[in-house]
Amino acid sequence: KRKRKRKNNNKEQQRKREREDFLCWLVLRKRKTKRINNKKNKNNKSNPPRKERGEREKARERERKRKKEKREDLFGLVTDHKREKERERKREREKEQTYMLRMAPPDLGYPDCPLSTILNDPRQRRAFTLFLDRRMMSEHLELWDEIINFEQTNPKNKKEFLRICTMFLEEDSYNLVNLPYTALQFVRLVSKEVKKDNQSEVPEGAFAAVKKELWIFLGMSCLPGFKTSEQYQDYLQGRIDTSE
Repeated sequence: KRKRKRKNNNKEQQRKREREDFLCWLVLRKRKTKRINNKKNKNNKSNPPRKERGEREKARERERKRKKEKREDLFGLVTDHKREKERERKREREKEQTYMLRMAPPDLGYPDCPLSTILNDPRQRRAFTLFLDRRMMSEHLELWDEIINFEQTNPKNKKEFLRICTMFLEEDSYNLVNLPYTALQFVRLVSKEVKKDNQSEVPEGAFAAVKKELWIFLGMSCLPGFKTSEQYQDYLQGRIDTSE
């Protein structure tokens, strides 16, 4: 019996030792893996790629700004200032939108806008043409008159359409108009098709984009300067003659 007890005790002690050795091995292995991972992370941090550097710098700048805002925002001054700026931006956008709608052509609405009154009144129109001649922009008003006459008389006349394009809208034209390329591109393509095919007709609204851009140009870039010009003062004082 004593021998059996001794054997059993020895076996249990061996098992305990094996377990302890195994646990020690696991702990040492975990420590080694941690050291290796830490070394890898240090190397990556010391030489990160350019994108990560830029992102980290941006994040640091954001944190600095946020901390500054917190320091300054003791009494809610910064938040109120930002809200006021946002409100001002919204007001400016609304003003621009309303002005653009107000300066729309008479066909699209708002027939009583200031530009239409100037063009309908002969004395104001004469002063406005003198103002444009002084600033070398009279071709815009001439093109406006040509388009209106074309639409009123015969909007499908090919010769008249091509004449207007060659005079004002093509690249080699003498009186080339300063308008966006997107508005001129459609008219140029239509003129090429009309020249190639004699049977093709002028589509409806061929000058719609050009007409809209002309009205915006005359109303937004020319009209404010006209109101502060010498020609407008001559009109107010009655010095403009419409006999010419």
